[in-house]
Amino acid sequence: MRSFFWAITIFSVAMRLTLVLFTDLGVDEAYYWTYLHPVSISYFDHPLMVAIWQWISSTIFQCETEWVLRWTFFMTGTVNVLLCYQVSSRITDPNSARWITIAYQASPYFSLLTGAMVLPDGPLIFFIWIFLYAFVLIYQTDQLKNSFFLIGLSLGLGFLSKYQMVFFTLGFFVYSLIYKRIWWTQCTFYLNALIIVASLVPVIIWNLDHEFVQWSFHSRRVNPVGHPLSMEFFGRELAGEVFYQNPILYGLILYAVLFHGAKSVVRRPLKIALLLFSIPLYITGLGFSLFNPTLPHWTGPAFIPLLLIGIPAVFKPHEKVAIGLITTSWILFISFFCLAITELNLGLFSNRLALKNPKYLGKGDITQDMFGWEQLHAKSKDFMKDALLICSSKWWSAQYDYYLSRQENIPFAALGSLSDVHQYGIPPPPALTLPGTKLVYITSSNHYVPYSQYANLESLHCADTLIIPIIRSKDTVRQHYLYIFQ
Repeated sequence: MRSFFWAITIFSVAMRLTLVLFTDLGVDEAYYWTYLHPVSISYFDHPLMVAIWQWISSTIFQCETEWVLRWTFFMTGTVNVLLCYQVSSRITDPNSARWITIAYQASPYFSLLTGAMVLPDGPLIFFIWIFLYAFVLIYQTDQLKNSFFLIGLSLGLGFLSKYQMVFFTLGFFVYSLIYKRIWWTQCTFYLNALIIVASLVPVIIWNLDHEFVQWSFHSRRVNPVGHPLSMEFFGRELAGEVFYQNPILYGLILYAVLFHGAKSVVRRPLKIALLLFSIPLYITGLGFSLFNPTLPHWTGPAFIPLLLIGIPAVFKPHEKVAIGLITTSWILFISFFCLAITELNLGLFSNRLALKNPKYLGKGDITQDMFGWEQLHAKSKDFMKDALLICSSKWWSAQYDYYLSRQENIPFAALGSLSDVHQYGIPPPPALTLPGTKLVYITSSNHYVPYSQYANLESLHCADTLIIPIIRSKDTVRQHYLYIFQ
């Protein structure tokens, strides 16, 4: 069993390294790279920790290549595996702890998204594991003094990673009211609270300086008022959660919690605490999706406590079945990963999808987002020579910023309203109509936005146009349109 455990863990590290070293930045990753320029106390979409993670590795290695930006996320993702085993072994037996850790690594969300990619979820999951480790220590010793600093620090820094940490914070205080009222008589408990409140200061200051644009943006995303009930949004959220957590693992965890949770070897007070950390977040995420389009990784952190409850619960009555399902989930995960990497580079199946609509070449092919960007740079750098500005539409054009503007040292501007451009609108982009300015507007066939949509470009003279094909396995899978304006 130990050999199998270490083999799986080493293989998981190898998979994450493959993603870190050999793939282009995704749309979100390139956008979060912009948080480095400059580093701020908060940003339009999220607090500052995703920028700090990148700053650490880029400062150490003195560059901003893809693997460098992802390095800190990879390292903390590896530490998460060790913390998973440490926490699991303290609440159950060593054998169950190993299988919990194996199951944890079979989740695409925990292995790849938070353990190898530039996303705010990376530091969030890291601080959640530190919080759970400190919480279990406190639960076992019944003393706050040894781990109070870790509790407050992890909750505070987790909040500075992503706002989902508020559910773990509230769960901690509700648990203390139910089971540990004696904590409220201890000074260390209030020091905890003070650390957590102090973590809010950077976010509050930034929002005060920017008219609370961050909080108003997020509130609009989840506000149900004026939105009809949508089973389409709900179904999409549920399907995304199943995919992100691994379909077999998702089913196993929910079955175990619903039908065997009461029999779990995890002691009742600790079980209640884990449910307080997870169920409100899970239900809230699903509830939002009934009225608004949501993203499945919003509820991702809820599956850590559910995993810690569910696997031990189902292990005792159905050990062989549980082992078989966890092993099968790994087979599914490996198959998916190998297929994804193959498709990304060769497009054996996705090329057909990309070629289906010649007018919008590549539209609907998600593999396009992480392929062909260095190819675009090599083919376009001469065309952009002497340009004073590169611009494109909306925040998801950040890959043009990273792969073209950064490498050619040309300023970049995203066009559109603040809700379209997000952090690119803080501060507002430079003027496009300065006398003598030569600028390049770029768009692609799979996310085509004509420059005629922007009045400030329509008033300029389009001096030249270049169409750049992106080739994969001898097929042109998308095109980029570059327009020179004077």
